[in-house]
Amino acid sequence: MVLIDFWTYTCINCIRTLPHVTSWHEKYKDSNFTVIGVHTPEFEFEKDRKNVEMAISQYKITYPVAQDNDYGTWRAYNNHYWPAKYLIDGRGNLRYYHFGEGKYEETEEAIRSLIEETGVSLGENGGELPDQTPRGNQTPETYLGNSRAERFFSDKKLTGGTNVYKSKDNLPLHHFAYNGRFLVSEEYSRAFAGSSLVLNFYGSKVYLVIHPAEGRENKIGIKLDGREQPQLSVTRPMLYELVNLEEKGQHLLQLDFPDDGASIFAFTFG
Repeated sequence: MVLIDFWTYTCINCIRTLPHVTSWHEKYKDSNFTVIGVHTPEFEFEKDRKNVEMAISQYKITYPVAQDNDYGTWRAYNNHYWPAKYLIDGRGNLRYYHFGEGKYEETEEAIRSLIEETGVSLGENGGELPDQTPRGNQTPETYLGNSRAERFFSDKKLTGGTNVYKSKDNLPLHHFAYNGRFLVSEEYSRAFAGSSLVLNFYGSKVYLVIHPAEGRENKIGIKLDGREQPQLSVTRPMLYELVNLEEKGQHLLQLDFPDDGASIFAFTFG
């Protein structure tokens, strides 16, 4: 019996599910059950084996993880989501699936039911982990490359190549803008020294996928509602948490880039 888990290591939705997935593997691995992670990258740098290995170590994943860099397994399952889970019985039949976060009790019950069909008695199920799925409204995922960017509010359209941008007044909710010089590609925007980004968001948590300049660390200044926050050190390509507040609300986030080379890919929220 196998649970196939499609994920990618910079996806916050995937990351929030991993404690549950790893706990199911540890609880039921001696009952003829295993998890197989399928790492299907969203961004080009996520294809790098070393980056995936670092994520496996960071999130304490002990089950096998296959790299699906060419999307072959993704297409074979006709999958469209990160994360996605497919539960396969001992005969190779698909018995259960779930897309996205949540429904952890339902998924575990499906796993237990499948195991018990084989005659294994599992007893009481205890020690459930909290469900960290965000509830209510929040700013949607915001991509920063020109192929998928939406709600951009600078003085000119976000286009490929190097351009100098200037933010406009009265930035609307859920919109972002650039100030200064950026090199824009389909997947990301690369900041030059002295540039900045402003984002008007609704939520309590803000995450950003960042790739540092090759071979060196980048620093990023952070201001929340005009107040200086601790500076962020970007040392490897990954998802970084920028804001962590107790309650959701509307806020203005500013990122300042004092040096060249940081590539920014996508914001997600909680």
